[in-house]
Amino acid sequence: MRKVFLIVTFLLFGVSAGHCQVLDPASKDLLAKSLEEKKSQLAADPNNLKAAEEFVMGCAVLEKWDDLLPVYRQISSRMSEREKQTIDLAILLFRTKQTVKFSVEKDEASKSMPYAATGTMRLLKNNPMEGVPEEARKMIMEYFARGARLFQEGRIAEAKNEYEKSLALKETPFPCLFIGSSLHALGNPAEAIGYLEKGIRLAGEENVTPYLWLVLANAYVNNGAPQKAISLLEDCVKRDPGDVFLLYQLADFYFKNHEDGKYLHVCEKIKAADSIIFSLMESTCVNKADLKGN
Repeated sequence: MRKVFLIVTFLLFGVSAGHCQVLDPASKDLLAKSLEEKKSQLAADPNNLKAAEEFVMGCAVLEKWDDLLPVYRQISSRMSEREKQTIDLAILLFRTKQTVKFSVEKDEASKSMPYAATGTMRLLKNNPMEGVPEEARKMIMEYFARGARLFQEGRIAEAKNEYEKSLALKETPFPCLFIGSSLHALGNPAEAIGYLEKGIRLAGEENVTPYLWLVLANAYVNNGAPQKAISLLEDCVKRDPGDVFLLYQLADFYFKNHEDGKYLHVCEKIKAADSIIFSLMESTCVNKADLKGN
């Protein structure tokens, strides 16, 4: 059972770097059984933070929102900032359907990619390999596949090198985006931003998904430019005002930048759009009375 939760933990931490796997039916069944085990552990010891975190993560994957919320509220104040950010993002991704099955190419090279069969976080709306000659495409994908495997193993510097080999063959968006993700994970947001912005230029802004805008915004924040991140997400929300994923992230940036009026305004929009996401926000908001309203 522990193995299943290791998979889920990797899935959630991988999300922040741009990778996300989708569990197959057999793994979902195992996870459901594991949740029952965690529920029993929590009944015996409500202060078991480890079991509670694993329970919340599993509920997010299986979209068991009614089971997730009460446990999340109990533990949110006891989690570290990194743990809470990871779990919040995972919940948001599953709640807003930002995880999708997606394979870059149906050829032998892509079949070797660890996430090709099970799904990956979609950074772009189109296929960035269209128009690339077959032989070059296979070589690009081989380097890219090795980079993806290394990234999943936590060998981020080596993954970056493989992505760069792919990029040297032809400038396509994905190597730029994943080099950017790798650099960000290595604690180098300044250089990461250059690759991320280049990848977006190559892909065209019209093909960028909300998750990719968030990756870039977080790089801005970690590079000491929170206002630039806020401006980026404000523009995204103007283009798609009903996207709860973007609204939640914008609210989070306002909160951390002490822009309380704007924070509360966006919270009201989230409250109207998705009661589950709003309920999560209530666990840590500054002014619960204002947010709850009547």
